[in-house]
Amino acid sequence: MSKTGDPVNVMIDQLTSQVQINFREFLLSYVSLQLGGETLSDIDDYARLEMMVGLNIDIEPIPIEELKQYKTDFPNFLLEIFHSRLVQVWQDCLNAIFCHYVELHFNGVRPFSELQRKQVQLDFRTGVELDEQIKTGLIRDFEFTNYAERQKLVDRLQNPNSEQQPHLLNVHKNVQIRNAIQHRNSIVDSMVLRPLGMQQIELLDQRGNPRVLREGNRVDLSIPELDSFRRSLLIVGQTWRH
Repeated sequence: MSKTGDPVNVMIDQLTSQVQINFREFLLSYVSLQLGGETLSDIDDYARLEMMVGLNIDIEPIPIEELKQYKTDFPNFLLEIFHSRLVQVWQDCLNAIFCHYVELHFNGVRPFSELQRKQVQLDFRTGVELDEQIKTGLIRDFEFTNYAERQKLVDRLQNPNSEQQPHLLNVHKNVQIRNAIQHRNSIVDSMVLRPLGMQQIELLDQRGNPRVLREGNRVDLSIPELDSFRRSLLIVGQTWRH
């Protein structure tokens, strides 16, 4: 089988494409926001905006001054949205690669010995074949396994020489950052630091300078940090590609 035809290579190529598309969409959204902000600055504070936002849905007149107050929050909102998208396409790639190796094992193509011992529940009351139940159980358990173990397993499959570990760590850090934003009100705590084996992490600020975050500090994403995450995803992907 050619390199380009290898199923895992196809999955990684899809990851690469989605990462690049999402980052470009972020840049376009950010530029549009900046241009809109400049237009907003030229409008008198006491002017009011009234518009329809959806089918039969309109909003009461909003003072321009009130919109200007939210102007500084919009870039952070965009960063969090697109950062979360990158995490999701990465996690989808991990799941897809894992499913591929499960299929190889049950098709007798390659033993999935890296799984070692696993326990799955079988339901003999259903008409579903036992092999199919086992595969479904393995995939479900993988999806609910902690992220560090999932990344470690797939990396062992695709990267036996353990190359590009700093970039893998950067990816892991950004997964934990996403968790902090979505589940911990953007605050770094022990649940963020412990999986990384660290007492502090570094995030790039808007000027590309590292900023140290410890437990209790607030996460503030930046464009340089998002770009650093993007680059690490692409490098790890190329490292995993056969």
